[in-house]
This record gives sequence, structure tokens and C-alpha cells, in this order.
Amino acid sequence: MDEAVLSTIKAQLDLFVDMQGSLHQLLAMKKAMAKQSGQKDEIKSLKKKLDHKKGLFGGLYRDLREGLISDEDYAQTREVILDEINRLEKQLSELEGTTTRFEEQLRGEKKWAELVKKYHNATEVTAEMVDAIIVSMKMNADSSLSIEFNHMDEFKAIYDTIEILRKEVA
Repeated sequence: MDEAVLSTIKAQLDLFVDMQGSLHQLLAMKKAMAKQSGQKDEIKSLKKKLDHKKGLFGGLYRDLREGLISDEDYAQTREVILDEINRLEKQLSELEGTTTRFEEQLRGEKKWAELVKKYHNATEVTAEMVDAIIVSMKMNADSSLSIEFNHMDEFKAIYDTIEILRKEVA
């Protein structure tokens, strides 16, 4: 059974190493693309525009109450400003979401990289290895072994990021 467990752990670690290589290539392409677009500057610019539009929106009702604009002008301007606020919020959310996804993915990748570094060349199963990599093991009725691995959320996040990056870079 130890051989089966060790073999399965090594296969999982090898899969991570392969995914990590693919991810690094795709991230390098993505970083180059992000640098060109100035993503951080764009986020700052969008936030500034959004604050400005919200300020305009806040002052719009005061202008109506003070008789500076008509009901018709208020309704039209309100609609235009709300549409622009919604557009800017959506754009900002997408940019920030991309940044957040990559940061989370990198944290997960570091966890897996530490496990790979520590256990990739193991020649036997140890309690420490099992505790670090495996949540549970179950011997099935057909004598097959089911293993649930730790950090599968991070592993899935890496896989999902690879798929997203492939689509974006392609």
C-alpha cells in the first residue's frame, strides 16, 4: 500500500510541476501584456473617473432642488451619469478581479511548490508527507485506493488560471 500511496503522491507532484511550467510561460506572456496596458495605472484612472462621476451624480439632485436644472434635464443627465458609473464599475471590477485571481493563484502555487520541493524525491512514505499532502485515503471494495489531496482548491485555481491565460494569450 505504501508503494501505491507514494506512486500516487509522486504522480500528483509531477502533474503540479508540469502545470507550474505551463503556468509560468503563460504568466510571462500575461505580464508582458499587462505591462503594455499599464493595468495598475488604468485601475487608478478608473477609480478617479468613477469618483468624479459619483460626485457629479451627488450634485445633480442638489441642482434640481435649487432650480438650476429642469426635471427633464435631471432625468436625462441622471441616466447618462448612472450608465457611465455602471460601465466604470464593471470595468474596474474586471481589472481588479484579474489581479486578485492571479495573486490568489500565486499563493496556491507557492504552497504546492514547497510541497514539491520537499517531497518530490522521496523514496518512502512518511507520516509527515501524508499529513502535508493527503486529507484522506480509502481502500475501496475492489481493492483500489481513493486518495483525497490537500490544497486541491489551490491546485484547481492554478488549473483554472492556466485555462483563462490560454484563452487570453491565444
